[in-house]
Amino acid sequence: MFADAFNIAFKLPNFFRAIFAEGALSAAFVPLFSGKLSTEGKDPALNFASNIFAILVISLITLVLILEIFMPSVVKLIAPGFEHNQEKFTLTTALTHITTPYIFFISLVTFFSCILNSIGRFAAMAASPIILNIIMIIGMYFFGTTQPEKIMVTAWTVAIGGLIQLTVILFFVIKKKVYPKIIIPKLTYDVRKFFKKLLHAILGNGILQINLWIGTIIATTIPGAVSMIYYSERLIQLPIALIGVSIGIVILPGLSKYFILKDKEKAVITQNRAIEIALLLSLPFTVAIFALAKPIIYVLFERGAFTANDTISTTMGLLTLAIGIPAYVLSRIITPCFFAAEYTKTPVQISMFCLVITVISYMILVRHIGYIGITLTTSITSWINVILLIIFAYRKGIFYFDTLAKIRSLKLILCSVFLYSFLDAISGLSSKFLASSDKVIATGTLTGVIVVGSLFYLFALNATKAYSLEDLKEIF
Repeated sequence: MFADAFNIAFKLPNFFRAIFAEGALSAAFVPLFSGKLSTEGKDPALNFASNIFAILVISLITLVLILEIFMPSVVKLIAPGFEHNQEKFTLTTALTHITTPYIFFISLVTFFSCILNSIGRFAAMAASPIILNIIMIIGMYFFGTTQPEKIMVTAWTVAIGGLIQLTVILFFVIKKKVYPKIIIPKLTYDVRKFFKKLLHAILGNGILQINLWIGTIIATTIPGAVSMIYYSERLIQLPIALIGVSIGIVILPGLSKYFILKDKEKAVITQNRAIEIALLLSLPFTVAIFALAKPIIYVLFERGAFTANDTISTTMGLLTLAIGIPAYVLSRIITPCFFAAEYTKTPVQISMFCLVITVISYMILVRHIGYIGITLTTSITSWINVILLIIFAYRKGIFYFDTLAKIRSLKLILCSVFLYSFLDAISGLSSKFLASSDKVIATGTLTGVIVVGSLFYLFALNATKAYSLEDLKEIF
């Protein structure tokens, strides 16, 4: 009950962060800001940023206040299954009251990060989530004795962590002298253009998050399902954040510049090399999860109230979500080319189509296979989404696979097949240790299998000439 309540309370601000802040805001703001930097200079670009900043602050304060005032109704909307358990509903409402201000802090963190990214400074945003994690760990470890106290402290660490993240990113913005001014906002042509792109980006860039959110609402009717989906999703978000989001953020300013200068050849080369790196890293993640899903869940989560049956159930959720890992990552790289080229309607239309498929699939699959229908549908619609994105990018002439990308992609798939066979064999030989009741032995064995598998993958890359060691040194 405590896990379900906190995961809903944390998911609300996280949803806004993922779909609005890290996804849509970056996709809408960076091309316009980078374009102004390239064509008009620093001062006009910062004037544009100042307008956006003023409107964002007003909008975010208004949003947070509305959510806080109507929180019981909000919780009924996002967790309808909790209404039948008054204790669970009351706890979720109290926790969500505390975590909601994080929306304000993290949205401004992302706004300032977009400015830094546009001038080629990525480290501050990359390090920002570490701050939240450290604050949460300190809070959970040192404060509170009972379970209710611990869960309340954890909720407070979300809000406090967001405030500290904002303070740190502000330091770097001021240091680089790229901070916006505090002004009375004006609804200029560029501002209207930004918000139009922002709306398109919210609808077109967040298909995974929207799918998972709808799934979470349905999951609230199944005891424990919210948490099982959340644990699976956390593991899936690791490659998405490390690979897809990171690469998407890095290539967006360059893509915007190339499309403004009408240099499509450089834009396509940038996209192809980004896709190669995305597949280089996401395919072994996917393979490792398929081969080691149960030991991973066992080592990370099975203790206390998390039983062996929960491990089995969560493993199924993880496996079905893992099917979509390459699609989640690739969509983060393909979508920015539409926004850089200012074809913002296409991703929206594709997302709306996928959303219809999602709702229909949920209605059919959840009835027959429970919460697994939610995770499976998410993977299927993510693949449909990325395939349609690639097809329409081809048609609009803003993307195509070059010869090198085709050859390397095939070789990477072959290496991943070899890796799965190797991991499956080695995990079978060490299954007794992977399932050991001594968590030190199980953790050590799992770590050893992953390290040996990583070395085997490097060997396979070199043997198939997909990437030489020199190539990898150059990339990383």
